[in-house]
Amino acid sequence: MTERSITITAAHDCTNGCEFGSERCQGRDSGGFHGIDSAVINFVVAGAEGAIVFRLFSGWYKRETTERLREMNRDVVGHLLANGLGDLGYHAIKPIRPDSDFENEKCNWTGAGCYYDGSGLRAQDAYDVLVSKGSDGIWEFLEAEYADRFAAEVTA
Repeated sequence: MTERSITITAAHDCTNGCEFGSERCQGRDSGGFHGIDSAVINFVVAGAEGAIVFRLFSGWYKRETTERLREMNRDVVGHLLANGLGDLGYHAIKPIRPDSDFENEKCNWTGAGCYYDGSGLRAQDAYDVLVSKGSDGIWEFLEAEYADRFAAEVTA
């Protein structure tokens, strides 16, 4: 049994200071810089084993970010496309491959620790389904991804 949800993650711009309060986010070369991101639409199918998440970058930036990008002669759409369409990934409660890396202690999608892997290239597949088949199509696609991903056994 899976559950469907859509959430929107707020846009952020850490160019003039970290919006998340991180001491590591001190500019591009700090190693912890969050950068600029548009609002992200998250399509989620979650179940007992984990979640499949399609993160679609909306291109909806904060007003001040959009104005600054324009002042810098940067095309907002170009900025979005340069950063990719989004991400299609899994958040698994247990490792599903021997080389799975533990991602974090408290995953937003599983409510527990998780093992994550995702692909910006695979996001194009999800995007194509969403655009050509709408909400029914994307839910069918994500539920099939969930079944495929979490049906696989861990192999050595």
